[in-house]
Amino acid sequence: MNDTITFFQQPGVYIVEGFYPRTYASICIKAGCEVESAGFNGMAHLVEHVSLSYRLHQPTLAARNDEFIKAGFQFSGYTNYGQSVLHISFPTSSVNFMKKFSEILKGIYSRSVLQEDVFEIARSEILDECHNMKSHWDWQSKVIRFITDNQINVLPVGNIKDIEGFEIADAFSFMHTFYTKGNCALIIQSGLGIEEIRRLLFPFIEGCSYIDHFLPIKSVPGVINNETVRTLVLKNSSDFTLVEFFIQRKYETLDLPKKITRMLFEIISKIKIEGYMIDSVYHQKFIENLVSDKHITESFYYTVFTFKFSSVVVDASEFAEDIMNFLQKCEFSETEFRQAKQIVEGFSSEPDVPDYDDIFENLSANFFYNEPIHITRQHYRQIIAALSRIELDDVRAYRRWAFTGKCKIVISS
Repeated sequence: MNDTITFFQQPGVYIVEGFYPRTYASICIKAGCEVESAGFNGMAHLVEHVSLSYRLHQPTLAARNDEFIKAGFQFSGYTNYGQSVLHISFPTSSVNFMKKFSEILKGIYSRSVLQEDVFEIARSEILDECHNMKSHWDWQSKVIRFITDNQINVLPVGNIKDIEGFEIADAFSFMHTFYTKGNCALIIQSGLGIEEIRRLLFPFIEGCSYIDHFLPIKSVPGVINNETVRTLVLKNSSDFTLVEFFIQRKYETLDLPKKITRMLFEIISKIKIEGYMIDSVYHQKFIENLVSDKHITESFYYTVFTFKFSSVVVDASEFAEDIMNFLQKCEFSETEFRQAKQIVEGFSSEPDVPDYDDIFENLSANFFYNEPIHITRQHYRQIIAALSRIELDDVRAYRRWAFTGKCKIVISS
């Protein structure tokens, strides 16, 4: 990849230069439902919709929004437990940066976008989502409550009764608290050039106010180790079976060698699982397995093993017990370690330009979790250097660390 990544600590902007006919801009905010006060579940979600109101087509907003729609602007976003993210893309040009994108940023950071009609439209949108996806959110709520021992009992989508009681002043207060420079980062992937972007955008961004108040202090619950494995069985409306293992540990900030070690652990785990499934009675129904890490909030971090089957697995609980025993007892071999290293080396020498989603995921993880960046050719060389120093015992030690956390199993079919 020939792209250049530059991070400006002040004012909190990542700029990725490359051949991008469209500019991809993402505003990352350290605020999700985790920071909502009691009685205000859904406020982060509502404010996300308010901030992206330029995408709306309601007649009351059409006059303002047609300018952006006709110029080729596209908007999307999401809210989870610890984050809100606003995605804005548009054809790369100085005019779009100076005249339109700057206006959008100004509307968000100054809270001038928060008008009564926008507020009511956003409220109706998220209420519709609560109603239309009720079965999904009920299922998600049961999963979250179970794996966090009821310490997390809210959802990013929000609570209907809370949302109905929101007032515009509540949304204004939330934006004033969290949509501030220092609590936000801007990731820009553009072909416009770094100096041109700085000239057009930085004077405005530097004029935004920094946090002038203390953010709420979040308590960090401890992790109980060596707890007996517990299982939750749920019904879903899909025609497949999902078996997920959530192994909880306290999140530890990663340097590059440890991040690569985690990658090797996930790759070898998948290799072991694929070998196990080929010889198992579940092979015909098995679709895929994923090994990943997951943040529910800053306090709840998991290694996640996901197994998807094409149809209902009658003896899913038996499978869960069998695969857990296998995962806990299997040994990582030198052959598998070398195979995993080759996969990482192949990834690190890949000549193609990464997808903008991959770049966003990497840079946002750097902002939200302080994880190391590994995207450009320079970073790839750093990966190869670090990879050469990692031993099988390092991966085995990471595996022991992961599996000493308490485990919850969720079976959904």
